[in-house]
Amino acid sequence: MSEHKFSVFLPNTIGQLRKPNLTIRYLQNETLFFTNPVLKKKNLVLSTEGFYFTAASLNFLYNHEAKTLFFTKTNDETVEAYILGPVIALIGAFQGFVPLHAAGVKVNNLSWLIVGRSGTGKSTLLYELMRNYSATFFSDDLVFTVFRKSRVQAMPSFPFIKLWEDAVLRFKASKQKAVHHKINKYYLEQSTCFVSDIQQPSVILVLQTSTQSTTSYEEIKGTKKFLYLQQNVYRKPWIEALFKENVFFTLTALSKQCRMFVVRRPLLTNAKIWSEMIQKLINELNS
Repeated sequence: MSEHKFSVFLPNTIGQLRKPNLTIRYLQNETLFFTNPVLKKKNLVLSTEGFYFTAASLNFLYNHEAKTLFFTKTNDETVEAYILGPVIALIGAFQGFVPLHAAGVKVNNLSWLIVGRSGTGKSTLLYELMRNYSATFFSDDLVFTVFRKSRVQAMPSFPFIKLWEDAVLRFKASKQKAVHHKINKYYLEQSTCFVSDIQQPSVILVLQTSTQSTTSYEEIKGTKKFLYLQQNVYRKPWIEALFKENVFFTLTALSKQCRMFVVRRPLLTNAKIWSEMIQKLINELNS
């Protein structure tokens, strides 16, 4: 049975999990009987033994004991889009990680997590920080967190970020390939700005959009920090169905470890607004 090789490598996180590393193979005649599944949906069956996930005429079968992911052979681009999102998030959760819908960036030697729903501008803010504030990054869109050595650590992924076409045009960036043929979103290789070290986050930005014409932000304290983090667990209903205790433990520790700011930006945000918002935050963190 031949193993599959991707043009975009799987996150370094998988390489840092307990051995053996993840094996990825074409799905042929493999079957896996799930005893007492904890979650059964139209496109997902989740059990302590692994999961079966279907999307866009694709089938993914993960055997946790064998640390092997099987999938139906099809267009590589489509497979990558799902593996580097919901599939890898579930596999990481099986390995003890809590996946956050976030970008990870280093600014002035501080590790930030930029969390937020799709479309709030996480990757755009990340790219703005890299271009104009000498920032580096360690992950885009999905960050794995884990409690180790009395601290919550954030894992590096791979040296690509994903930007919508309007952001690519505004930055005059060079796009490498489409994330998916049905959407105007592209991978941009950023190897020179990528750091592969495990990080200890100290700042969390919760990015939101607003109907206001100006940017506002507020620092969040107390138990609200946990609630904001919980809202931004990647595929939250799936992850909490089987790993709720680990989510609670990890996010509680992370909320105590980091300062948190909710940043509300206008729906239409130009370069000037991004710059003013970033400078305010940096000044606040340095005060």
